[in-house]
Amino acid sequence: MNTQIKLILSATVVAATLGSSAAFAGASANVGATTNYIFRGLEAAAGRGAVSGGVDYEMNNGFSVGTWASTTDASADGTGYEVDLYGSYGGKISEAVGYSVGATSYQYPGTKGLGNSSHLEEINLGLSFGIVEATAAIGVGSNNKDYDYFSLSAGKEFNGIALGGTIGKGDFGGGNDYTHVQLSAGKGDFTLALDKASGDQLNNDAEDVKVSLSYGHSFDY
Repeated sequence: MNTQIKLILSATVVAATLGSSAAFAGASANVGATTNYIFRGLEAAAGRGAVSGGVDYEMNNGFSVGTWASTTDASADGTGYEVDLYGSYGGKISEAVGYSVGATSYQYPGTKGLGNSSHLEEINLGLSFGIVEATAAIGVGSNNKDYDYFSLSAGKEFNGIALGGTIGKGDFGGGNDYTHVQLSAGKGDFTLALDKASGDQLNNDAEDVKVSLSYGHSFDY
């Protein structure tokens, strides 16, 4: 099943779940494309471009659910796609401090050569203070229990240009960790990003500076 069909089915499932048209007040959809799919500092499509899309639903009580899909390099033959399922709860401790707790499942349908590793799960935690946000992704389950990723990011808009920076650390267990730095600048639906990952277990190509130009557009129902 290709990504486009999967997205249509996902939207259909969400529509059937929400029911009446009034329930779509918190529903949105997004589409995107990138010259290089970078996930937490590492290439997820072998240096190739990717197209993506998703649907989300935010409830008035702080809960949200969604699904997102992208082409990727998920299988041994260099092809494949990714479908993410996620949910979270968020709120504010004060006017300046916010928090979120959630979970994500990364699915790789139809992959070849991955065996039982065709899905990964993690717990997601977030804490924000003004323009600064700290996040933690904690792997759970047999396929992902040794993986953790922690990040600190900040963003600010100047003269219509959204500037952002992220410092992250990923750990695959057994001392197999790496650091990640990203700088980005966005205007409208377009974002230019520079990513740099460093680690003793990464090869030279993985440690090269990665440049990506991405397009992303969202719209409400």
